[in-house]
Amino acid sequence: MSRSVVMRDEHSPGGSRSLTATIDENRGLQLSGQDLGAGTEFVSADGEYEWFVTFSHAMVPALLRVLGAPADADILDVIQSRYCGAGAEVFEQLVRDSDLKPNLFVIS
Repeated sequence: MSRSVVMRDEHSPGGSRSLTATIDENRGLQLSGQDLGAGTEFVSADGEYEWFVTFSHAMVPALLRVLGAPADADILDVIQSRYCGAGAEVFEQLVRDSDLKPNLFVIS
């Protein structure tokens, strides 16, 4: 059974946003997000889109370093302890500011 960490689960009258981190079958990290509501109009005409970011298993030690954690730490433990709720935005900014090039898939 795979373990996952809910990084964001926000609901408001105008929509919702969710983000979950999971270790995939290849031991890489997958982030799965779904945004609903008016804030999605720049991406989706119907008010909904889903997106996935994947970090290969080989990328995880570099991601851990970007996050300020030891390269051999458990990535989901690090995410759960530091990057849930408001910390999810910090996680996303750290990745954007890094040299990491994860795969991004968007379904709108």
